[in-house]
Amino acid sequence: SSQDAHSFAVVPGLSPNTALDANGLLNFHLRTGYPMPYVGTPLAEVTEDFDGEPRVAPYDIGADQVWIDVAVAKTASPALLSPVAAVTYTLAFSNLINAGSSVATGAVISDRVPLSVTITGVASSTFGSGVRITQTSGAPNFAWALSDLAMGAGGVITLTGFLNPDATAAGALITNTATITA
Repeated sequence: SSQDAHSFAVVPGLSPNTALDANGLLNFHLRTGYPMPYVGTPLAEVTEDFDGEPRVAPYDIGADQVWIDVAVAKTASPALLSPVAAVTYTLAFSNLINAGSSVATGAVISDRVPLSVTITGVASSTFGSGVRITQTSGAPNFAWALSDLAMGAGGVITLTGFLNPDATAAGALITNTATITA
């Protein structure tokens, strides 16, 4: 076929699930690892993919927009602290497995630890092929850069420390929230 300078011919990498869905339609979602995601040209008149999800940059080629869905959940143990008490913060992160998900690139986890908490140790573990965590800044504004996260890949970052002796009174609320962006 004749192609212009913006065209290329590849196997599109559609989902291998060719069963009919509840509406009697075939599954034409894009799969991870194929060249169709993130190489499309925006068209003002096309605002949603065929699932009714918004088309946002970077655009995919075809009728499906691949979605990156990363998440981080943070827990503190114990939940209630008194001065000099030990604390462990656990940050569990992953690229969630959802229809249309793809590889998450450029993900960064941030955690601003309250000044009333002294962190004495940082450890991490991962699951999924090739996942790496690189700490890029330390206390109190921790940040970690993540390698590419395939669907279902993730890990855990554990911060250990203690509540400073001159910290607020026992029972006071100490807020500590972690975020992830990709």
